[in-house]
Amino acid sequence: MTLSFYNYLWLLLILIPITLVFSRSLTDRPPLLKYGSFILRALAIIFLVLALCRPFANFSTRDRHTVFLIDVSESITPEESQKAEKTVQSLKGKLPASDTMSVFKFASGIQPPDKDTPDGVGDEKFRRSTRIAEALNSAAFAFPAGKTKRIVLFSDGVDTGGGIEKALKNLKNRGVEVIFAPVKPFGHPEAAVIEVRPSTGKAWQGERVRLSAAITANQEMKGVLHFINRGVTVRSLPVKMTAEKRTVVESDFTITAEHGDIWSVELAPDQDYFAINNRASCKVETGGRMKVLALHDKPRELRQFTSAMAKQGIDVEARGRHGMPDKPEKLLEFRAVILAGIPADALNRNQMSLLRSYVTDYGRGLIMTGSTQSFGLGGWYKTPVESVLPLTSRYEKDREQPSMSMVLIIDKSGSMGGDKIEMARRAAKSAVELLGPRDRIGVVAFDGTPFKVCPMTPGAAGSEASSAIEKIAAGGGTNLYPAMIMARDMLRTEASRIKHVIILSDGQSIPGDFAGVTDELTAGGCTVSTVALGQGAHAALMRQIAEKGGGRYYFSNDPANIPKIFARETIEASKSAIKEEPFAVVSAVRDGFMSGLDPGKAPFLLGYVMTRPRPGTKVLLLTETSDPLLATGRFGLGRSAAFTSDITPRWSSEWMSWRDYGKFWGQLLRYVAGSGESRDVTTLLTRLSENRYRLQLQLPEIKPGGTNWTARLSSGTGAGSSKEMTLCGVDRVQLDFEVAGGKNFTLTASDKSGQKVTINHFTNYPAEYLLDTKVPEVIMQLPKFTEKKIIEPAKPAPAPVSLAFPMVLAGLLSLLGSVLLRRL
Repeated sequence: MTLSFYNYLWLLLILIPITLVFSRSLTDRPPLLKYGSFILRALAIIFLVLALCRPFANFSTRDRHTVFLIDVSESITPEESQKAEKTVQSLKGKLPASDTMSVFKFASGIQPPDKDTPDGVGDEKFRRSTRIAEALNSAAFAFPAGKTKRIVLFSDGVDTGGGIEKALKNLKNRGVEVIFAPVKPFGHPEAAVIEVRPSTGKAWQGERVRLSAAITANQEMKGVLHFINRGVTVRSLPVKMTAEKRTVVESDFTITAEHGDIWSVELAPDQDYFAINNRASCKVETGGRMKVLALHDKPRELRQFTSAMAKQGIDVEARGRHGMPDKPEKLLEFRAVILAGIPADALNRNQMSLLRSYVTDYGRGLIMTGSTQSFGLGGWYKTPVESVLPLTSRYEKDREQPSMSMVLIIDKSGSMGGDKIEMARRAAKSAVELLGPRDRIGVVAFDGTPFKVCPMTPGAAGSEASSAIEKIAAGGGTNLYPAMIMARDMLRTEASRIKHVIILSDGQSIPGDFAGVTDELTAGGCTVSTVALGQGAHAALMRQIAEKGGGRYYFSNDPANIPKIFARETIEASKSAIKEEPFAVVSAVRDGFMSGLDPGKAPFLLGYVMTRPRPGTKVLLLTETSDPLLATGRFGLGRSAAFTSDITPRWSSEWMSWRDYGKFWGQLLRYVAGSGESRDVTTLLTRLSENRYRLQLQLPEIKPGGTNWTARLSSGTGAGSSKEMTLCGVDRVQLDFEVAGGKNFTLTASDKSGQKVTINHFTNYPAEYLLDTKVPEVIMQLPKFTEKKIIEPAKPAPAPVSLAFPMVLAGLLSLLGSVLLRRL
């Protein structure tokens, strides 16, 4: 007898106290019955403990169980998988009578054959990898007791999960025979791009760079290879591929200012099945002229600024409200981003997070300049972008500024459930936070009937209003008109100089005299703005109310935009965020980048947005009234700046005539963008298995006492946590990491001072689609499948038979015998 586990043998120590108790027992029983009962009780404990240890004994047998594993991954065509299934079914009637069998499909996991999708093979997610070791380990649990064990593996043998050698060793130790039945991979015509490598990772403008693309195909075919930069095909070359051989195509390019850092190659073969493996990318950092992205609602307003920067050797690309990239590799084409006059609702949540990560994780620069679309006026209050700006949208109102009374009318009907009502609550609380102590706010929620959530409350008591707002819950119909009547009555008795109403709704309201009640509101000195949320909103009605009410109309499909819109409306309605009057610039701090500049001698600026500095940031320039004009700060690996006046003729028409205007902005942009990526660091990325990679950096020097380098992985809009890189040579550091799901990813490596940074973007399609992956040697050495080998009778061989049940039965019988002897 052999035990599978020894963990439970310590339970036999229970016999010691039982023996001690028995030796001191005063029970007056005949010795034979007394000792017999004790021995049976001890045996019961021994048998039950041994049962927990899963005992088994080897008996010679000719009975055999065969597990057939059929590969249904993407590299195997459905026809080949079905052919393997038919082969297995044909063997079923030919096996010896005492043999049994079971069949499983496998790819990224293992499934019984009856779990089919319409294609009869498995869903795409299931098929996008081949984890042979996992399938072998899972199959080991399918064997019944008392039979010899055998696994027949129908597969192309190309593994993407790793661990095969260990799995086969474990199976061998457990007496499991493994037979390999080769299946033809990629039975359809298929071509793929293996990789693309540049001759150098960093190049100056005018320098020649050679791109080498490795391509392959499973049969002889022709195609066209496109070299792409910034979404434009720079060159197309005809190619001819030989079956099962790697073809390297090289092409030289002269780097210009128009080229971006990310180069891609895309293969268009004459015949193909999978498109996912037809593209690969690499990075060539371009030295020379710096590229900057400027976003403005009206890009033509930036023409003078763009021209001035061109003279400073900086290329500014001006884009409109839809020009913000949504992928790291596209945004990283630019060393800095200027938000020159674009509202927060022009960016979605992913773009917001990407822009924050662009500064903190990728070490790039960000500048926000003043306009009616910037800071609080643009709805940037409490957004991810504001968290990496040195000036905040929140400010204290001056005593001289007029007080305001505002009523928020919020739709709380059933269609406002989930994220919508949560964002509405957050928006209302943001509006409360932005009010001055002399301002007053009221909140009306409505469904089929209006409900006064918060009566007119002073801004100084904002916590009371916020607590009331938190209780708003969605449910009911939609009737806006009574809610507007209630808001009118609440404002009628207010003595504030400014009165404002914001209406938020996402549904179709019951009809009412909306024009009449809006006229009554405006007659009382009130303005009305509206926010239509979602495609089902009555956009025409909401627009008419805003136009008649002298306010602003907003439409949004994204509930996350509501807080931005409310913050923007609150600040704009209070008429206290902007000062439009000429002022002189006052220098507060002399920073290094301002060397050779004296802004105090510059012409007047004509307006600015009121803000407040964030703790720990540096205010460099002030207005005559000591409000911040220019501030900078470091956030993570990058820097940002805020300039509360603008870069368009509206407020800077005089300033643009300053002889150092271009120099000022050129030096600020270079300071914020930093020194760029380190040109003395060489990057090497190696794919270890399906999802595992190794990043190596060759450094000019390594300081004593540690590597001092960390790496951060990003496969979306944000980056994960930093991991320390380890020393792997005299001048090399490395990091092994995993990227799940075949996603493209970006690696940012930096020294702990943040002074040296290298950013690399990689195209990462699943290893399942690689055509030049080799079958592991350990699989090639397995016995090969033949029908004769499967159907021939098994030779006598030891087979483990579990003794757990007999042990449990013996333990229960012993316990029962002990009880009977005590009762006699």
